[in-house]
Amino acid sequence: MNHSISLNKTIAALLVCIASASGVAPTVAGANDVAAELADGKPWNARTLDGESMKLTLNGNGTAKMSFGFLSRDLTWKANEEGICLDGMPGGVKCMNFVAVEGGFAAVENGKTGLTLTRP
Repeated sequence: MNHSISLNKTIAALLVCIASASGVAPTVAGANDVAAELADGKPWNARTLDGESMKLTLNGNGTAKMSFGFLSRDLTWKANEEGICLDGMPGGVKCMNFVAVEGGFAAVENGKTGLTLTRP
């Protein structure tokens, strides 16, 4: 099995799900507040709407790691006025607006949730 292809398919599924719809009602928080809370160097459980799961760790120095089982991808991130932009994703930079929801955060695009982050 080519793990690089599997990792890229999983990340592609993650990106598709970010743009997908769900019924989660977010509570809006400031982008800088969310970035500070997300970037504490501790792993988050990330789950897409189609059930794909991974770990996402954002560090305060702008580095990040996305782990899929024994595979991982090093990323960088930065906060912007809308939320957080991750660089190193297939296709380049992906910006997401994270909002606080019960138990963690959700990536919201056009009012729809596609990715949820909770603590392990």
